[in-house]
Amino acid sequence: MQKTIGEVRKGNPDVVYEINKLATYYGIKAAVELEKELKSKNFDPVVIERALISIAPEVMKAYLKGDLGHFARSVAEQMQKQE
Repeated sequence: MQKTIGEVRKGNPDVVYEINKLATYYGIKAAVELEKELKSKNFDPVVIERALISIAPEVMKAYLKGDLGHFARSVAEQMQKQE
């Protein structure tokens, strides 16, 4: 029994490269900034790892799905206004 796990799309290799490059840059930037902030507040390394491995990615998923909680929604609105 086969299950579909995703969709394959063809695209311009230059566009794919640019998207991968930007997603990597901003993903690493977010991780480095979050890690630095949490370390400056002397949080336990285990808690820092959990924030980076599970909390931050889940927030990104919720943002894309339009499924943010009240606090996260207000943060997103504030950031969008700054642009």
